[in-house]
Amino acid sequence: MRKFGHLLLDIEGTIVLDKKYTPVPNSVKWLNSLAKDGIKLRLVTNNTTESPDDLYRILHQKGFRFSKEDYFTCLTEAVARIEVSSRQGGAIQVTREGEDWKVQIAGSPFPASAERVGWFLDSMAGLARTRLVSANPGSWASFGVAEEASSRIRLAEAAGKSLVSLIVGNSEPGERGSFARLEGSNEVLLLSRSLSNYLDGSLSYWSHLKFFPGDLSGGSITRISVRASLDFPDGSPRRLAYTLIRSSEAGRKWQVVEPAARRGAALDDKAVDRLAGTLADFEGNEFVPGSPASGLESPLAEILFSTENNRDYRILVGGRSGEDQYFAKVDGGGYLYLIPEWRVRTATQPLEEMQAK
Repeated sequence: MRKFGHLLLDIEGTIVLDKKYTPVPNSVKWLNSLAKDGIKLRLVTNNTTESPDDLYRILHQKGFRFSKEDYFTCLTEAVARIEVSSRQGGAIQVTREGEDWKVQIAGSPFPASAERVGWFLDSMAGLARTRLVSANPGSWASFGVAEEASSRIRLAEAAGKSLVSLIVGNSEPGERGSFARLEGSNEVLLLSRSLSNYLDGSLSYWSHLKFFPGDLSGGSITRISVRASLDFPDGSPRRLAYTLIRSSEAGRKWQVVEPAARRGAALDDKAVDRLAGTLADFEGNEFVPGSPASGLESPLAEILFSTENNRDYRILVGGRSGEDQYFAKVDGGGYLYLIPEWRVRTATQPLEEMQAK
């Protein structure tokens, strides 16, 4: 039987059977023999019921013997830094800052998507070895895991100590799994899933590009004011100045407040609701680092809206960037975004398009 030099194991369903941490038959003896055989072990789990210290104590009470410092980590709790490098030369760094995650862009921290970080860590913790493919260093290059390979994933603690350092190679035909090698190991493994989505992900994939809090919904918006002086590349101008309010009475109908000449005009409530939803879910394409000329000192469009609990938000749209994007920011916010032209058009709906048919 070919021996392994490194093992990455999940806890539940691998060495224990259930939430009572009943050992899988013979797993205690097997695991405790690994260190004696010179096999390096990493136990990972997404367990949120017990703290890492409590789970370590429980497993030791069950008879498992391993060093907490050298072997054990609760992955989602222990990871404070994610580094992803791809064949295309891209390098992603995501770090935990308190309760938040930040993605490094041009040397500066920007909000990262906690949801996508969670998906990634869940995926990493759930990786399983389908089979050992080779333990011959001469075969590394054919699987894309040679020392010079650029596709790598490294997970580290806050102090910088590596928890997992993985060289990720080619995908199995059909994208069913990735070939990989733990740094320091000779063994090439076929993993249970492909990691190409993460390796090919852009900075935008990891970024939290929503303009507003997640609890904001279109249904909570009660007032919308749009001011715009836009000229789109297709030659269509958009000159807008209107304010709409949602009645607090039964039916919650939208009404025109200004311009005065249109006051009382019947509106298509569903169309205005769609506009409100667009504003609540407003999202950029990417963050813009530094201080480029954005045109936001004299915005081409301003969209102000208020909610039923008296919160006010203002989107400022500046100059164009390239053929189909605009600079934008939240008034008073600290981040500059690029947003697509279609989103600008959607957020600056002409009043005529929302009138009742």
